Amino acid sequence: MIERNVKDPKGENPDRVEIVYGITSQHQDQTTAEEILKTNRGHWSVETAHQVLDNPHAFDEDGSRIRCGHGPENMACMRRLALTLLRYCQQRNRQPITEQIERLKYNPRRVLDYLRLTGNTRPRRRSPTECWPLSLAT
Repeated sequence: MIERNVKDPKGENPDRVEIVYGITSQHQDQTTAEEILKTNRGHWSVETAHQVLDNPHAFDEDGSRIRCGHGPENMACMRRLALTLLRYCQQRNRQPITEQIERLKYNPRRVLDYLRLTGNTRPRRRSPTECWPLSLAT
């Protein structure tokens, strides 16, 4: 049995106490509550990445029909690369990843311009919300 205090970060709901029950294969002499908490939190940090990759409005990894050869592994690498780039950009412009994908997914040219990979992307002054500090032309 785990008892935890839950606080609403926005302050809209009152603080509350929750009791959570969990099952583990370890005896209470083999582990501590802190170790179980660490393991649980580590699991959910991985699940957060999977949630974005499985989101049907983002990458929809579960709905992928690529099944032959090295295709699934290659696409998984590409999705994770794209997620890393979008998270890097999200740190600077505070736009949610799903909104960034919605803005970019219907215009492949915009994606290339976003990454500054086209030959006619003119160097220009960056706005404070623009997120790519690198220039591949140099």
